[in-house]
Amino acid sequence: MLVGDASNYQKDSLKRREEYKWQYPVHSRKLIGNESVAGGVGIVISPNDYFSKKETQRRRLRKRLKQEETDYYIDFRFPASYVERLTRLHGDSLRIFMYRYRPSYDFCRKASNEDILLYINEKLKKYLSDGRRRA
Repeated sequence: MLVGDASNYQKDSLKRREEYKWQYPVHSRKLIGNESVAGGVGIVISPNDYFSKKETQRRRLRKRLKQEETDYYIDFRFPASYVERLTRLHGDSLRIFMYRYRPSYDFCRKASNEDILLYINEKLKKYLSDGRRRA
């Protein structure tokens, strides 16, 4: 498998989005809105809705889902099986390498397959030279 090949990532992402669609309303609740109570001019301040336990939990869940989606994408572009094949690292060495040199989400979004390959090779050299200094 090449990095970025059509895989189950897109399908899984759409499936997760569908599962939690109730979590993404068309208009999310805000602390201050621009609709008025009587249809006049003004703003409505609604701290009860915004700071309610339910809304706070929904915001936390949305934040967690967003972070998980980011992590899934990085894992999709930087898969352990691909890194293991390139680096010949296994077990704890592979896990340490994967943790220590995990690329950023922005890098993964912008990087081509060749960029990922170069990134892994560059970080492997650094990993091996750091290991020799510690030994």
